[in-house]
Amino acid sequence: MSFEKFFRAHCDELGIEPDAAQLLLAQIFTQKAQQLREYCQVPSILQRSLSFILGKIEPPKGLYIYGSVGRGKTMMMDVFARYCVGLPLMRAHFHEFMQDVHSRIAHEREMDSRIDALSRVAINIAKRTRILCFDEFEVTNIADAMIMGRLFTKLFEEGVVLITTSNIEPENLYAGGLSRALFVPFLEVLATHVKSFYLTTDQDYRTLNAAQIGNYFVPNCMEHTEKLKELLGAKLKSYNLDIAGRAFPTLANSAKKVAYITFVEACEQARGAPDYEAVAKAFTYIAIDGIPQFAAHQRNEAQRLKTLIDILYEHKSIVFFTANCMPEDLFNHQQNPDSFVRTVSRIIEMRQAS
Repeated sequence: MSFEKFFRAHCDELGIEPDAAQLLLAQIFTQKAQQLREYCQVPSILQRSLSFILGKIEPPKGLYIYGSVGRGKTMMMDVFARYCVGLPLMRAHFHEFMQDVHSRIAHEREMDSRIDALSRVAINIAKRTRILCFDEFEVTNIADAMIMGRLFTKLFEEGVVLITTSNIEPENLYAGGLSRALFVPFLEVLATHVKSFYLTTDQDYRTLNAAQIGNYFVPNCMEHTEKLKELLGAKLKSYNLDIAGRAFPTLANSAKKVAYITFVEACEQARGAPDYEAVAKAFTYIAIDGIPQFAAHQRNEAQRLKTLIDILYEHKSIVFFTANCMPEDLFNHQQNPDSFVRTVSRIIEMRQAS
């Protein structure tokens, strides 16, 4: 069965009608899947050996799928990963992948400070997979920006194929970021190894069947705080989630996988993806209390909420909120409010799902 038929069957199960742009992408995915199956039939060790005799065996180009939120990018990536079952494919959220890479580099340096730790990490990844499928490819911090060029150059040299989604067109990755000039050469490497596809449609699929359900409360007040705790439906007590020796204070019932966290603890402290991953893995039902309408100077806090929402969304957490305004207005005063469109859309979707 072609990917296009596989995708149409998936849409039928969900009761949705794919649009023209999605069907065009499905045709491209059909061709890409065939190329990848043929490519992956050659074992990587044999591939390296043959490269000396016959010349390098070139992998097929990857795909960089970008477009606005709610257009079906993540859904199509998930369906593609399922369709390619049996191939050496890694499906991951980009935040989690980069977090893992940083940990691996640190470990390799501890083992032997003389080696090129980053190259070794890339080679080890390439030994296990031929295809990297990422969701939400973006660069938001200098730590990632400074290693991505070397990391992906090495992965591409090792024959890894990149399939990814993003809200950002490739040439605008890390726009306005610190020391971006050092990052720009990576964009040239990326363009050489992937083809871009702009997935555009007038329909935001996350807003279909929208329902106003009482799990998002405006404004922040004591009454709504108590309502959040009531919705969690369990006796809560002080609980310090230990994250590499650092405490993340919550009110929780760990047996029932429920937790109440304040915005102050979650986003006004120096926290990042590892903290939010720990929360998402420890709890299923999570209340976030006290989200403000972000002022212009609250850039770091807004970025932390963005990361938190991405991770909770990826883990399919059931989330409850109190905030000082509706999701659409949370980031209006940020310097680049468009960079939070996905966050708004995901909060709206979480509000509906809960």
